[in-house]
Amino acid sequence: MFFFTAFVPVTAQTTVYDGGNFASYLIPRIVYIGDQSRLVVTLNENFSKTQAFVSSTHETLTKILPEGYQRRTAPVVINRIELDRRSDHPRLLIDFIPYVSGHVTLPSILIAEVPPLEITGLSVSVASILGSNDSSLAEPAAPLAAPGTSLYVYSLTAIVLIIILFGIIGSIWSKKHFAFYKRRFYRRRLFRAMERLLKKLSAECSDGAQSAELFSVLSSEFREFLSLFSGTDCRALTSGEFYSIGFSEPDLLNSEYLSGLFKRLEMIRFTGSAVTEEQFLEVIDEVHSFLTNLDQAERSVVPAVAGGKEDILEAQA
Repeated sequence: MFFFTAFVPVTAQTTVYDGGNFASYLIPRIVYIGDQSRLVVTLNENFSKTQAFVSSTHETLTKILPEGYQRRTAPVVINRIELDRRSDHPRLLIDFIPYVSGHVTLPSILIAEVPPLEITGLSVSVASILGSNDSSLAEPAAPLAAPGTSLYVYSLTAIVLIIILFGIIGSIWSKKHFAFYKRRFYRRRLFRAMERLLKKLSAECSDGAQSAELFSVLSSEFREFLSLFSGTDCRALTSGEFYSIGFSEPDLLNSEYLSGLFKRLEMIRFTGSAVTEEQFLEVIDEVHSFLTNLDQAERSVVPAVAGGKEDILEAQA
């Protein structure tokens, strides 16, 4: 859009152009107090022979701005002025920061010295964050209205939902597939605890402790071990009840063998005669042998998934 250009000769050397007659626009379109902004002014053919320049330092800006212009106290601080000739029409680019609101007039600008050309009357409209009554803050913009905010919020929400979903799937999957290893780790602790107990009882028996008392401790702790290992309460079972009970893993715990083992232990314990050190150590050896065989049998099973369900299959030699 072109406007009629009026010039008023101020002196014999300087030609002054009214900036209001030139087409111009702001970047950004709405300027608020304290915003770094740019005014783009499209010049006419009178500036076709003017050389391009860039003024961005205090020394260069002082040469083209009025003598009374003070950057530190001015309502509009000009940081950079450029005459751009890359387009069809020369453009004047003015970078500034306003510190007052309303209709603000920029200082005059000396475009060229030979011949002297000056533009004056350039003005911009600076918006205020206050409402129309200038007494209260205007309503804030919606948070999602800011560029990129909606994408960020929705992306973050999607990521959180995906993490939660994977967490749920992972917990279900791990509960199903790691139950075997969890049980094996638990049983390894039971084996180590029983090994320590057998060593402790053997040492106490060698030191002259009452074999009958140690025998009672061994019997109760061995029953506790079987209860925790199998998940079946074996604490009060008799030897006959061991024979009739059915363990969930018969390949590991043989009911017939345990019935015979506890029957022999009961015969030694309740014969009425004192339990000798030799008898107690024989029982220790037999329990230790049982635990060793049970440990090897438990190590020989591996998890396998068949038909979508976890089975415990005995490894082939």
